[in-house]
Amino acid sequence: LCQNIPITDDDFVWGNPNAKVTIVEIADFECGFCRMLSARLKRVKEKWKDQIRFVFKFYPMDGSCNPRLGGERMHPDGCSAAKAAYCAGKQGLFWEAHDKLFATHKNNQPDKVRGYMKELGVDLAVWDQCLASDAPQARINNDLRIAAAGWVWGTPRMYINGRLVSGSSSESIIDYYIKAALAAP
Repeated sequence: LCQNIPITDDDFVWGNPNAKVTIVEIADFECGFCRMLSARLKRVKEKWKDQIRFVFKFYPMDGSCNPRLGGERMHPDGCSAAKAAYCAGKQGLFWEAHDKLFATHKNNQPDKVRGYMKELGVDLAVWDQCLASDAPQARINNDLRIAAAGWVWGTPRMYINGRLVSGSSSESIIDYYIKAALAAP
């Protein structure tokens, strides 16, 4: 299944902006399978460095900010964690927040997340102001629209040059798709 996943100026991107291969991660910070995929992608980042561009899209499995879940709160701190990461990202610390929130995925209650952000060096006054604004929810809504267009109903989802690589695939499977994408981008 191939999907054109739009990359916007508001996306958090790591790696070579002109890379032939783009990996889009659609995830929830409280999702255990997302955590596994994220750990694998971190090793893939180290291995492929400048040959790949990584993009993150928010899909919190929490009905308090994701209306596609019909009010269900599978991951009750998913929305607050996504908003926290977004606001850290606005200070240039998205990927650090990404890694921290996956590392603490069962302990992402707002009071704890605030402490994590302080540890990462986030300016908490600016971060609080961002959290109080409409910007984090607007970003989540945009990612949810993109996910809906791609028939995404859960996490994790990963696309390599638009090709769906489902689940929390092994590194060897991810490497296979990267090599194929490099051969025929």
